Amino acid sequence: MNTIYPYLYTRGAFLKKKLLQGQDYERLLKMELPEIIKFLGETDYRKAIDELALSLSGVDLMEAALNRGLADFFRRIRGFADMQSRFILDTYLERWDVANAKTVLRIMFSDADREKAGLLLIPAGRHPAEYFLGLLKLPSIEDALRRMEFIDGKAREEAVSAYAGGKSLLHVETILDRQYYAAMFRQGKRMGAEHMMFKRFLGDEIAIINLKTVMRMRSEGIEPAEIRKYLIQKAGEDDAQLAGMLSAPGIEGMVAEARKGGYGKFLSSIGGATLLEAELACDRYLIGKYASSAYMNPLSIAPLLTIMFIKAAEVGNIKALVKAKQLGMGQEFIEGKAVVKCWR
Repeated sequence: MNTIYPYLYTRGAFLKKKLLQGQDYERLLKMELPEIIKFLGETDYRKAIDELALSLSGVDLMEAALNRGLADFFRRIRGFADMQSRFILDTYLERWDVANAKTVLRIMFSDADREKAGLLLIPAGRHPAEYFLGLLKLPSIEDALRRMEFIDGKAREEAVSAYAGGKSLLHVETILDRQYYAAMFRQGKRMGAEHMMFKRFLGDEIAIINLKTVMRMRSEGIEPAEIRKYLIQKAGEDDAQLAGMLSAPGIEGMVAEARKGGYGKFLSSIGGATLLEAELACDRYLIGKYASSAYMNPLSIAPLLTIMFIKAAEVGNIKALVKAKQLGMGQEFIEGKAVVKCWR
């Protein structure tokens, strides 16, 4: 055991107290946007809101403050970690480089307002926001892909070819995801005693991503052979069960097929069989898996990874809540369908 873990656990427990709790979400559900901003200004997001309120307001202020608050939270955790723990955290946080890369590509593809790009970036990985804003200044998506140095050369060229061949971002984003997880598994081998736990985290994430991809694309009527192109492979994956899901009729059929084997653990908590219910069940399972690992392994890196994962879910919850309110959805729907209950 790393001798610094008792210290990390104590510091992590302090930060855990700053996460929103169940009663906080219940209060937010009853608020409108100005009240939500005021409420969050009294929480861990205060610094970000105060800094950004001079130039932003409304939804733009909320989006930017949440993203900055998330990145600041991660930096605080990284700041008190020792070298070995920091390596694990940095490896985990590289996912935000991939997320920012996708944001850049989507802005370029849709020719959206690039002036607001900075509001959408979450500079929590190895590269600052300025790096991704620089990619936006390049003349084409192909040029941006070639300049993404955190992606290995083979994957970059594969992504460039995929986009040039179909002018679709979906295949490109799948390549980025596959490259990220392949790199994570490789780097995980350097983590010593933490390797197997990190590998299990990644394996469950990939299984859930694949499960969501199958359910979402099947619901859109996409053929099984085409869906397979967008799955992320991992060692030991139950390909036979995925094949059954790909051929099952409707969401109910896919959920029933998933419940027969290993994927059933992700969907055991849902009573119905709608796409939204199934996706939320997957998210709840993963949050519970992280929390359980942290509880069972308190003197390890698991509690810090769990806090980081739940903090990201918290930001996603607030964004979903605000979006649902903008669309005029009722409180009952938001509470049951738009927000993943991740507090403990």
